[in-house]
Amino acid sequence: MTPVTAGNPSISSTTPIPYRIRIGVTGTRTLPANTGELIARIRDALEKTIPALFDKPSREYFRKSPGTPLAFSITTALADGADRLVADLIMNLPSTFSNQVLMELTGGIPAIAESPPARLEPVLPLTPEDYRETFIYQDSTMEFERLIGMARATVVLRERRLADDYPIGNELLISAARHRAFTRADRHIVGNCDVLVAVVDERATNGEGFTAETIAYAKKWKRPVITIPTEKSSWANELFPFSVTAGHGLNAEPILGIEVFNSQKISGIQMASYASNRDENPFDNAESANGIPEDSKLIVRENLFPGYVMASKLAGRNQAIYKYVGMLVYCFSALAVAAVALGTLAHSLAVYAFSFELLLLLSVFMMVFLSNRCRTNNKWVESRYLAECLRAAMFFAVCGVEAAPAHVPPYMGVAGKGGSWTTMVFNEIWSRLPAMRGCGGSHCEPLTEFVRTCWLGSQIEYHEKKAKKTRRRSKRLEYIGLTIFMVAIFAPLLHLVLFKPGFDLGLTGLEKVLTFAALCLPAIGAAVGGIRSHWELSRIAKRSANMATSLREVEESFDLVNSSESLEAILFRIDDLMKYENQDWLMLMRPAKVHYVP
Repeated sequence: MTPVTAGNPSISSTTPIPYRIRIGVTGTRTLPANTGELIARIRDALEKTIPALFDKPSREYFRKSPGTPLAFSITTALADGADRLVADLIMNLPSTFSNQVLMELTGGIPAIAESPPARLEPVLPLTPEDYRETFIYQDSTMEFERLIGMARATVVLRERRLADDYPIGNELLISAARHRAFTRADRHIVGNCDVLVAVVDERATNGEGFTAETIAYAKKWKRPVITIPTEKSSWANELFPFSVTAGHGLNAEPILGIEVFNSQKISGIQMASYASNRDENPFDNAESANGIPEDSKLIVRENLFPGYVMASKLAGRNQAIYKYVGMLVYCFSALAVAAVALGTLAHSLAVYAFSFELLLLLSVFMMVFLSNRCRTNNKWVESRYLAECLRAAMFFAVCGVEAAPAHVPPYMGVAGKGGSWTTMVFNEIWSRLPAMRGCGGSHCEPLTEFVRTCWLGSQIEYHEKKAKKTRRRSKRLEYIGLTIFMVAIFAPLLHLVLFKPGFDLGLTGLEKVLTFAALCLPAIGAAVGGIRSHWELSRIAKRSANMATSLREVEESFDLVNSSESLEAILFRIDDLMKYENQDWLMLMRPAKVHYVP
């Protein structure tokens, strides 16, 4: 798929990230002469059915997210007829429409932030040149150009023209290829929407043609489908009666993550601290950044860097909570065992010891409960994934290259949840940038050196240091645990030697000390091992070492970069490697929780 850049939406980077409902469109190319009533019916269908498609938990999610506005996006092939009619309607919906839908979902709670405009995401089945040839009239072509000009980028599913792959004059082969291309486009639209709007004529109603095939495909995958006929129903007095197939419905769980992101407050001091850090912001601080055009730096500074700082701060804070809550749980559990042992051996201290144990166990319960309830681990790994996506996007932006849309693999998602909040935030932030125009000309060479030094080189250095530091920390905890284990073995052994049954050496105090050690040391050793496991030190060390090796291999390819095309290729190679590593870590760590220690 090739993105073709076009317009540039003027939306401030400070505008809150909205929760977007993605509407796909399919339908007939032949519309009634008077489309006014049909347009009104489509709008009425959207207003009535979209809130009803959300389940009860989703309505609660909306109520918990007052700072996140609601918006729409539309994915369509922009064919004649229904595609353009619905696209025009949604692109011209006022913010009051989104607010009205949101109030219906929240039970009347008004929106705090104004809804941003709808976003058009065209999907062309053929190259733009071939696709234009399918339009019969000049007015149709002009309408197509007007609408596609409203989109920031267009997805083109076929990179080569049909004439380049099939003999000229062989209409049978070309027709079959065109049919496959349109089918692929319809399936792409279904796969990338939350709800499908199908404007159907009598033929599609009878189950014939492309539109009927698309509706059947959407229903197969349980996509919600709103079907609106173009003609008056023969069994009802109502014009254009619509029907709804709910499928798996809509689930707004991602809005919770978007709300957390929107609610981040970054002080000027924190922003300045990040901006002055060469590792965090090489665009203004690295010597190799001198060759970067100032307008590219401005794009990064105003549109991408603030989001990166927000995601990075959110990740760091939740990582610290997850890490230290787990450590305290193991430490408090070991202390609770020590308190029981002390209360058992020293009866005069029993009340204090058991009270202390109760306090420790209650603390453990509250820490684990609150940590898991607040989803600190999920927020950590998801925010870190978002931060790394934005870090990569900054290098794409200075090189003038369109970054690949962020996505979470299907096996990591849940049907009906509309994707991950991290992908929604990333794609929203990237969509606010000007269209990328490539890195040709005199800027290619300094950009290549900048990417090599400040992105790839920085990541190699980071992973090598991370592997070394984490491996050293893991070994230290391993040695501490082994030492405690050996002492734990020695304590009961010495007890057996000194205090055999029938022999009283009068060492009551020493006996109690050895008994206390025999009771407590195994728990302390287990706590050390638990902390080492909870921090995933061994796994992190190995992953960072492997990542550094893989990045070293990529670095060798920079010697072959001699054009904008080869620079773009290596950008995507680095990005793929970084995303695979982050997605793998996301899949590994997202199900993890802080557990109670028995």
